[in-house]
Amino acid sequence: MARFPRSCTRLLGKPLSIFEPATITPLDHPNAGRCRSGRTGRSRKPLYLHGYPGFESLSARHAPVFPRQPILLTDSVACITSPPMSLENAINTFAAITTRYELWKVLVAEMNRNGVSMVAYHATGEDGRFDRLSHDGFPKDWVDRYQDEDLFKDDPFPDIASSMERPFYWHELPELLTMTPGRKKFLTAMAETEVGDGIAFYLYGPRFQNAFIGLGFGQERIMLTDARMFELQCLAQAAHLRYCVLSKKRDAKAPLTERELEVLEWIAVGKSNSVIAQIMAMSPHTVDSHVRRIFSKLDVTDRTTATLRGIGRGLIRVSDLLVT
Repeated sequence: MARFPRSCTRLLGKPLSIFEPATITPLDHPNAGRCRSGRTGRSRKPLYLHGYPGFESLSARHAPVFPRQPILLTDSVACITSPPMSLENAINTFAAITTRYELWKVLVAEMNRNGVSMVAYHATGEDGRFDRLSHDGFPKDWVDRYQDEDLFKDDPFPDIASSMERPFYWHELPELLTMTPGRKKFLTAMAETEVGDGIAFYLYGPRFQNAFIGLGFGQERIMLTDARMFELQCLAQAAHLRYCVLSKKRDAKAPLTERELEVLEWIAVGKSNSVIAQIMAMSPHTVDSHVRRIFSKLDVTDRTTATLRGIGRGLIRVSDLLVT
């Protein structure tokens, strides 16, 4: 029987629930994935935690007990791993999923089991325009800058991936780009926030519903075998095809009303709900209701993604936002 050290529990923050057997392994284990909690205080090494569907964190008052588990603790850092599914099992699992949210969570968990610590997914709609951005595991500094500094406008990854016949490493990006001030700012931000290295490639779906996916490994530089690269491609491609099926069902829902479109435009220029209520002469409660319906219809959970989805679907235009 073993318990996590207190220093590790402080990093994790919430009660831990493990729904399948877990093994604590060394930090350099090939299946280890980096936890979003960041770095340890003493060793300054990344905290590695493998994700599960339904995985929750740990509190210092509720240190977990793992029955009869092999354990190795290094500088108060623990790694929990479970073996990845076979490609056939992963495809069958994706096929049984009925919502895009569930699909995303299962894909991220499976990528974690394959040693991937960061996942970014950019999808397009049937009109070929940017439609969806989902991400998991990236450093908070990077996510904040990507949103606050509008780095998404100069994100070169989707364009480069769509023009490449093979996956490429993130460290190759400067060699593949025609450099602009915006792209230089993007690369500088990546370096300053220590995103690390990864791979990127394009995914293909029916009716031009294509996507870009980036898989980060949290290391300065990586090199994968061709077989390993192809395995990750197949896994992501299978998930994307299921996403296309689920998107067709989801997009059949009612579009935004004129009032909701107006609220979305104010969200896009950074106005809070209370300010929107003043501008539109309605109660904050009414604005909250509009925002919840917008999030539901666009299948998003935050204001930034709602803005990107609105731009991607042509509901709002960047030129209008600049004028506003």
